[in-house]
Amino acid sequence: MKKSQQLIKEYIVVQAKYKGKRKSVQTTSLKVARELEAKLKTELLREVKLGIKNDEIIPTLEEFYYKTYSKRMKGQLKGWRVVDVYFKNWILPQLGRLRITEISVEKVEQLKQEILEKEGKSARTAQHVIALLRACLNKARKWGIPLEINPASQVEVPKFDNKRTRFLSYEEAALLLKECKKRNTKRNLIYPLVLLALTTGMRAGEIFRLKVQDLDFTQGIIHIRDTKAGFDRVAYMTEEVKKELLNLIEGKAKEAYVFSTPEGRPFNAVPDVWKSIIKKTWF
Repeated sequence: MKKSQQLIKEYIVVQAKYKGKRKSVQTTSLKVARELEAKLKTELLREVKLGIKNDEIIPTLEEFYYKTYSKRMKGQLKGWRVVDVYFKNWILPQLGRLRITEISVEKVEQLKQEILEKEGKSARTAQHVIALLRACLNKARKWGIPLEINPASQVEVPKFDNKRTRFLSYEEAALLLKECKKRNTKRNLIYPLVLLALTTGMRAGEIFRLKVQDLDFTQGIIHIRDTKAGFDRVAYMTEEVKKELLNLIEGKAKEAYVFSTPEGRPFNAVPDVWKSIIKKTWF
């Protein structure tokens, strides 16, 4: 009598681990094992990152944004209040109730067109909204939602011209300086700041970075360093500019900033009084 032969199968154990959580499954096929490994990793990502188990439905864009994206990204992005406004005013009404996998290129295109056709809204608004949607959906894909492509990445972002083309006349500049002089204080220094900008063409950041050692009163020259163009340049002082700068640097060390508060803190933004001056003298 022949001995019966027992067939012994070799199993492959597939495991995936992420942040303390583990999943495992067995298979007899190496090809299937590789597919299962990718599937397990995706499931773990969804559970840990999104709090969604494999048998749960895909979240709506609104649910993902408020429950996951905003909580994780709020501390990483500057100007979050503006981001929230863009989502609430534009993305939420059009796409918020859709499951993330239901958002199509066509729907994103419709959103863009609605913004562009809205009275008073520019291409810049559309650009910011689409950029926010693209970033949000990129994170959704990264964190495990099975989105084959990012539809927002397939929509052409409109361009906008950010250049200023209007220049003040001599009369308008004089009126503006007159109002700045009336509002000038030791804390806002709005008059010398605007005077310097108008007469030298310096940007706000260049003015704020000016130090006493950058001023050459003998030659009547201002050395402008670390410019936006990437190279240093000079500007020439008028007599009025020279007078104002001498007042500003009185008693200061050569390493000190020209524009600083009474407490010695350098300026890093245009004073708030500027907004009210512009409203009053808007031409």
